[in-house]
Amino acid sequence: MKSKIEILKKITEDLNLNFESQDWGIINASPDRLEEFVKYFETSRYSEKEKYELFELIIASYNDCLIEIKEKSKIFEDFISNTKGSDTYNTIINYWKNLDNDDEFPISKVIGGNG
Repeated sequence: MKSKIEILKKITEDLNLNFESQDWGIINASPDRLEEFVKYFETSRYSEKEKYELFELIIASYNDCLIEIKEKSKIFEDFISNTKGSDTYNTIINYWKNLDNDDEFPISKVIGGNG
C-alpha cells in the first residue's frame, strides 16, 4: 500500500504540480485548472485513498475560483453532487463546509455549510 507521500508525489508528477507534504491541495489549488483536475479525478485509475488527496485539490481549487473569479462552476457542482454521498470524502467535505468565513471560504455554503 502506498504512503500518503508516495501518492502525493505521483499525482504531483502526473499533473505537473509542486510537491509539498503538508497542505498539498491548498498549495496547488488553481481555479484555472479546476476542469482539468475534475476530469483527471473522474478518469484516473487511482484507488479511493489516492483520489482522497486529489479531492482536496479540487475543493481548494473551487474555493479559489469562487474568491478570484467569483463564478460558479457547473462542472464542480456536478462533481460534488456525484461524490458528496461517498463516505470516503466526508472528512474533507465536513472540514470545508464548517469553515465560517465567507470571504476566505465561500465554498462552505456551496457544499452545505453554515458559512
